[in-house]
Amino acid sequence: MPALQIEVVRPQDLTPARLARWSELQGQQDITYDSPFLSPHWARAVERAQARGATEARGVRVAVARQGSEDLGFMAVHVGGATALPVGAPLCDYQGLVAAPGLEVSAREIVAALGVQRLDFCHMLDATGPFQGFSHGESLSQVADIGPSYEAYAAERRAAGIGLLKDCDKKRRKAQRELGEVVFTPFSRASSDYDQLIAWKRAQLKATGQFDIFQPGWTRRLISDLFESRDPDFGGALFSLHIGGKLAAVHLHLRGARTIHGWLIAHDPAFGADIRDARAPTAIRRACSCSRTSCAGWRPPPITAWTSGPAITASNASWPTPRSALATALSACSLQPPCCGRPPTV
Repeated sequence: MPALQIEVVRPQDLTPARLARWSELQGQQDITYDSPFLSPHWARAVERAQARGATEARGVRVAVARQGSEDLGFMAVHVGGATALPVGAPLCDYQGLVAAPGLEVSAREIVAALGVQRLDFCHMLDATGPFQGFSHGESLSQVADIGPSYEAYAAERRAAGIGLLKDCDKKRRKAQRELGEVVFTPFSRASSDYDQLIAWKRAQLKATGQFDIFQPGWTRRLISDLFESRDPDFGGALFSLHIGGKLAAVHLHLRGARTIHGWLIAHDPAFGADIRDARAPTAIRRACSCSRTSCAGWRPPPITAWTSGPAITASNASWPTPRSALATALSACSLQPPCCGRPPTV
């Protein structure tokens, strides 16, 4: 059997066959690895956004583990000097090695192949993989497995005695009685709502004394490109909530072929924090499970899972996620060095 080798390439240099192999390996894993952040699309999108500052020594790279002519694993990172970071950090909520079952490769082999002295990560999936033993604790994120339809999912929630969806509907009716008509728009293309989301997020970061992640030009380019994307397998999905004719909340989530990931979330402080729960959680799940939803001639694919990621800001930390017999808990190794808190300079 040929020896295992690790080749390091730029995402733009991956052949169509290798991109297909990456997606194939990701699809072979269980729902744990079905995150848009682990797809080749995310690495390529970040590389395009950071292209102006990329050099031979700095930029997005993909470590490809292979035996002979067979690719067995893919892991994207950002290489800069002596340190590698998650690709797209700090906007990248999950990291991990997408690999064929049974692949044996060590974290040190990956780091050595990348030509760096260390790899910093903040939410590495799968504590039993090659990065086991290099984390500073674990945390859980939730996955809502919608299944074949929202109606079946809601029925399962009721049968399990979970009242989250019912509580959200109560808040929606209360808001409608007291504040006016509640209108939810899935897969919105409204640029004004997108602009307001970014403005609210920047205000949140400033108010809480956090670094403005939108300050570097590449982060704004990345998020804007994802919002504009019409790729059926990858892009941004904007959901808006209007109450009484006023924009109350906006979500920009990252969508893959089968999974949508809760990402950038903001609301109008004038409506209060509870307004986020008035309709968005149930409506997003319902919209994602319905292939009939279409906007401006583009038909988004049916989504079977909805995930919530690690908090980027304090507002994300309170985003409700269901505990379900169908839900898969994601084990996330949390090592958060200071360098993961700011976008790399490119």
